[in-house]
Amino acid sequence: MTPENEMKWESLERNRGQYHARRNGKSLRGHTLVWHSQHPSWLNNLSADELRTVVRNHITTVMSRYRGRIRAWDVVNEAFNEDGSRRNSIFQQKLGDG
Repeated sequence: MTPENEMKWESLERNRGQYHARRNGKSLRGHTLVWHSQHPSWLNNLSADELRTVVRNHITTVMSRYRGRIRAWDVVNEAFNEDGSRRNSIFQQKLGDG
């Protein structure tokens, strides 16, 4: 089973630092930790350094929280457009190619 939207950042951490738990005994694929869409609006107000820090914290916190309950993770999803160019997302704009 792969959750469509429930594991995306906007659903997991709608307010900064406030996560919700999900209880499910099935094998789950974590989809997705970082995506160009459906991220919380408060990310838009962060500097590049703050964004880098909260991305790392978000990934670490969510993966730690669900350790042993998620069989695989999509960490970054759709970073590229269909033509192979980098997607013009908040992450590309503020963090660049690195």
